[in-house]
Amino acid sequence: MVNIDTLKTATKRVTQANRRIETREERIATKRDEIATLDAEVRAEQDRVEMNKKMGQLNRAHAALDRMLNSTDSDNEEVREALDKLIEVAQEQRAAA
Repeated sequence: MVNIDTLKTATKRVTQANRRIETREERIATKRDEIATLDAEVRAEQDRVEMNKKMGQLNRAHAALDRMLNSTDSDNEEVREALDKLIEVAQEQRAAA
């Protein structure tokens, strides 16, 4: 015959083990959330770095075109305005990112 005290002790141990398992699962879930957050931050930083590279390329292209346009005798104000608008739009997109 099974002793009641033995059953109570066994039940208590099982309950404690279940709590430890639940605590461990909560810690695992928390760590997964932290990893997901860090992953999103890394992706956002990578996007920001890419945007900065593209803005640098765009600014260099704009400067090169300005130099080319300034070296000719023809009036290319429309081209300059279009390029300025392009830079403005790119900067707005950068600010929004």
